[in-house]
Amino acid sequence: FNQSVKPHEVVIIDDGSSDSTTDLIKDFISQNGIKNWRIEQNKENLGFIVNFKEAISLTTGDIIFLCDQDDIWRSDKIEVMLKVFENKKAEAVSSSFRVIDENGIIKDENYENNFGLINLPLKAALTSIPAKTVMHCNISPGCTSALSRKTADIYVNSTDCILPHDFEINLIAAALGGLYFLNLPLVDYRIHSSNTLGLTAKPQTRTEIAKEKLLASKVLYKTNSEYRSYLTVCEQRLNALKEKNIFKALKLNFYKE
Repeated sequence: FNQSVKPHEVVIIDDGSSDSTTDLIKDFISQNGIKNWRIEQNKENLGFIVNFKEAISLTTGDIIFLCDQDDIWRSDKIEVMLKVFENKKAEAVSSSFRVIDENGIIKDENYENNFGLINLPLKAALTSIPAKTVMHCNISPGCTSALSRKTADIYVNSTDCILPHDFEINLIAAALGGLYFLNLPLVDYRIHSSNTLGLTAKPQTRTEIAKEKLLASKVLYKTNSEYRSYLTVCEQRLNALKEKNIFKALKLNFYKE
């Protein structure tokens, strides 16, 4: 509502909240005379992945900004990120962020390499992110992201909702050759005790990591058949780990590129 460039539409889906969320939103829309905001209520809780898919499917715009319910946007977030889409062949763009607590107090502004989420040097304000970097780790929380209509349509029509929505969207954009990271903190990301994801990675075994990489490679291949080799190597790696075949696993190091 306070953005320097106003969104043409805002789609809000309440995923079965048990408090007065929907009433607060409806009152805000009514009191401010807003015509282009809509709110939907799920009859039952779908979970955040399916809920975001439903929200994206209801949008009509050329550029879609993802938004969580408890973060704070810098007032020029839309304006700044739209310029990236205007000047680059971008399919998805993520910005950096600051970490705040429950009360909105800044906890951490050390966003070097986006809190370690990006495993390549960021020598410029805007960096093109290759698929292998996203395969290693999702580059930024979804609340920092915007995506093109093309990416949105591919995601909605092809996703099996087996990976977090923001991770899968970034994989699709990378497969299309249009994933970018803007090293500018445009969001205050709220970390509290009940975050669905947050920044703390859960412990994973090698096999669990291999399963996740296989799912990611399937998204890349489904979007762009040139990534068949990613899928093949990920399948072989998972099988080697399941079989506890150390020599087969080591042999895959010859296929890193």
